[in-house]
Amino acid sequence: MQLENLVTHRVDSAGPRPTLLDFLPPRLREADYTEQGVLEVLGVPDLPFLQFREIPGYLWRCRQEDSARADLTALWLLGQKVPRNRLEAALTGAGVEALVQAGLLSAVPDGVIARADLHPCQRTWVFTDRVMAQVKFPSHVYELGEDSYMLARTTPRTPVGRALDLCTGSGIHAILASQHAESVVGVDLNPRALRFARLNAALNGCDPRVEFREGNLYEPVAGETFDLVTVNPPFVPTPDRTMAAYRTGGEGGEDVVARIFGGLESHLALGGTLAMVTNYPRIPGRPFLERMRSWLGTDSGWGLTLLHFSDVPLGYFITRHLPYTGDPQAYTSEFERYLESYRAHGIEGMAIGVALARRLPADHPGWSEERRVGMPLHGVVPTVGPWLDDKERFGDPSWRPELDSRPALGPQVAGLWKDLLSGHGKAEFHDPTWNQPAWLSQGAIGLAGLLDGTRTVAELIRHTAQTTPAAPDMSPEMAAERVREWLRELGENHVLN
Repeated sequence: MQLENLVTHRVDSAGPRPTLLDFLPPRLREADYTEQGVLEVLGVPDLPFLQFREIPGYLWRCRQEDSARADLTALWLLGQKVPRNRLEAALTGAGVEALVQAGLLSAVPDGVIARADLHPCQRTWVFTDRVMAQVKFPSHVYELGEDSYMLARTTPRTPVGRALDLCTGSGIHAILASQHAESVVGVDLNPRALRFARLNAALNGCDPRVEFREGNLYEPVAGETFDLVTVNPPFVPTPDRTMAAYRTGGEGGEDVVARIFGGLESHLALGGTLAMVTNYPRIPGRPFLERMRSWLGTDSGWGLTLLHFSDVPLGYFITRHLPYTGDPQAYTSEFERYLESYRAHGIEGMAIGVALARRLPADHPGWSEERRVGMPLHGVVPTVGPWLDDKERFGDPSWRPELDSRPALGPQVAGLWKDLLSGHGKAEFHDPTWNQPAWLSQGAIGLAGLLDGTRTVAELIRHTAQTTPAAPDMSPEMAAERVREWLRELGENHVLN
C-alpha cells in the first residue's frame, strides 16, 4: 500500500500539519458509521458476533435501509462492491480518490471495493487486512475480533503517564490508551502491522502521542517502565507450526503469555496495571491464576484478577482455528492431531477472559481472584479501574479511615437488602454484568445503611459504641476497630464511593 502521503501527520513549531486522512473521521461520524450505527444496520447484538454465513441477510438489511452507514458497512465489513457515486456522497469525491490512490480502496467496473477492513471501536476507527480476503498475506494484520473488543471494554481507563501496548497489531489498544495516557508505545514483530498501526494513529489524530516500535515483546523497551500495559497476545494452543504468528501460542498455548508475565516486574511501574485478553487452557490442578503467579515468580506484591467470561468447548475451539481445505478426511485427521497435542499438555478445555495484574508494594499481601462475569457488550466497563483501586486500598493491612472523612455509598450501588432473620445482607449494583451482588456481614450491612455522606467516621464510631446491643460497654477503641473492619469489608466489595 502507498500510505506515505496519508500518514505525514507531524507536529512542528507551527503546530499539527493536516493529512489527507483528516477528511475521514468527520464523514464517518456524520454517516453514523459507529459501533452502534453498524449494529442497528445489521441487527446483531454485538460486532464480534458477525457470522460469514449470515452475509446475505446482512446485505438485505443494508439494501432495506439504503443509507450512507449501510453503504460503508457493506464496503468495509462485508467485503462488497459499492457504486462509486454512493460512496462519494458519503465520503466526497476527493476523499474516495485519496483512498484509492493510497491502495485502501480499488476502483472496479460499476463501483469501488475495499482492500482493507475498517472497524469502528469506541469512537475510533482502525484499518486492518481483510478478514474475508481470499488470499491472506503471511504477515496478515489481525482484524478486530471478539478478543479485541473484550480488551478494549475492560481495560482500566484511569489517567496514566506512560502506556505500553504489546503485540499491537492494528494499534487499536495503543490508540485507545492515548485517550488517557500522556504517551504510548506500541510494539509488534510484524512490519506490516506497524504500517497499519501508524496509519490508524494518524486517522484518529493521536500519532503525536503514540510511537510504534518493531521488535519482540519487551526488547524495544528495554530499561523502560510503564503505568499501563495492554496485550492481545497470540494464545492458540496448536501443533501447527505454519499457523499465523498473531494466533499461535505454541503447543501449550502459553509460550508468549508466560514471557509477558516473566518480564512484567521489569517494565510495570509501582501502582501500574496489566490488562491482557486471552483464551487460556483449563488444566486440572493448575488454575490459570496459579500459572500467572508462577510466571511472575513471587507470592506477594501483586494483585491478580482473572475475569472469566465463558468456557469454550474443546471441539468447538479446535474447529474455529482449523482451516477447511475441502478434504473431510484430512480435516478430521488434523482435528485428531490437535486433540492428541492437547491431551499431551493436560488441556481439558479452553476459556476466554481478561487477566489483570496490579503492581503493589513488596509488603502488600495482594490478592488472587477469579471473577465470573458476563461478556462485556457494546461499551466500556467503567468500574474495572475503581474496583482494582478498592482492592489495593482496602487490602492494605495498614489502611485506616480518616476520622473526619464522610464515607458514602458509591453511585454503582443500586440497593441494600437485609435478611431480618440472620441480620446479614447484600448490596446490589446497577451493572450486574460486572458487579454481582455482594454478601455482607451483619455489622457491615448495618453500617452501610448509615453512609449518606453526612456522618464522619468519628460519629460512626460513637454511634457504634452506643448502639451495639451485644456489647453495651464497648470501648471507643473496640468501636473504632469494628467500624474500620466494616468499612474495609464495604470497600473490598466496591460498595463505598
